[in-house]
Amino acid sequence: MGKIDPGRWWSTTRYYYYLEEGFSLLHMAVHYWDHREDNFDMLDLVLSYVRTKGLDPNGKEQNGYTALHLAVIRGHARLVRKLLQDVEGLDLDVRSETGRRETAAQMAWRLSGEMSDREDRQEIPMILEERIPKNVAIC
Repeated sequence: MGKIDPGRWWSTTRYYYYLEEGFSLLHMAVHYWDHREDNFDMLDLVLSYVRTKGLDPNGKEQNGYTALHLAVIRGHARLVRKLLQDVEGLDLDVRSETGRRETAAQMAWRLSGEMSDREDRQEIPMILEERIPKNVAIC
């Protein structure tokens, strides 16, 4: 696939724009997961593909966000829990490349205070903390 001219991305499909931004198939599955349907069929299909092909579940998009970072940004606890349960090799120590250079857990704690738009945001840091060894500092 050829490179997309950044000045013309509005005329391309959204799919190609996200590929240009470094989104993997896993990033897109997380980004487009519909919390209202509470259906993980598409995500399960993508996770199966990621496992089968041996793809890196910690791949970063242009801003250095992994699929887990995007799930935290989306603010849906069920999505974060699903990734933690079903994605082998998920690295909780990966930091974003821009801004605060946060891990997903650090981002979750910050967003739970800044964006308390739903209860899920308050639950996400605790879900992530359960997976972090006790001797590792979060902040």
